[in-house]
Amino acid sequence: MQVLIGKKKFLFTLLIFFFFTTYQFKINHSFSLLKVKSVSFTDSYNFEENIKDEITKFLTKKNLFYLDNGNLSKLLKKSKWLKSYQIKKKYPSHVDIVLKEHKPIAILDNNFFLINDNYEVTDKMDIKNKLNLIIVKGDFDNDKFRKVYIALKNINILNKIKELHFSNLGRWDIYLNNNIRVRMGSYNIKKQVSLLNIIFSKKKNIRNIDLRIEDIAIIK
Repeated sequence: MQVLIGKKKFLFTLLIFFFFTTYQFKINHSFSLLKVKSVSFTDSYNFEENIKDEITKFLTKKNLFYLDNGNLSKLLKKSKWLKSYQIKKKYPSHVDIVLKEHKPIAILDNNFFLINDNYEVTDKMDIKNKLNLIIVKGDFDNDKFRKVYIALKNINILNKIKELHFSNLGRWDIYLNNNIRVRMGSYNIKKQVSLLNIIFSKKKNIRNIDLRIEDIAIIK
């Protein structure tokens, strides 16, 4: 009777060992099948290629089930074009990164770099201005450009502007597509743009507007 009980214990122990060994093998085997083999970027128009390469190298051979989202986020945020993103896992071995990008709004003339709608100068070039963007010349300042752009956007005039020129004296000039030149001063930007809007609504056949002196408008 004792021999029979001993055999039962042995068989039970063997069965448990076999079960867990097989289970462990299946887990390891399944994880080996979930290695990232390919990465794609959806809605990517201006996202930097070197950052794409970094991300692809980082993700390749990583386990699709357990991605390091923290380090992946850091790599994505290196881009000046990134607005938001979404990670889509496509089993068994693909990652699709869906991007929402900032849009280009102007070109910095001295090096043809695009300025995005976060008012940052990027490394993306557009030498021939295929996008038909505003050309920014002179002494570029991120904060000054942002204030000017927003003020002009509020009076719906951006699509009529060909160039914006900034001087190191705080002044700035507008060149419109119909060859009208507007000379702007170094005082309150909103005040100047508001006055400009009034002038455009009341005057026709204008060639030059001078608003360099506060509260004085010279129109020709």
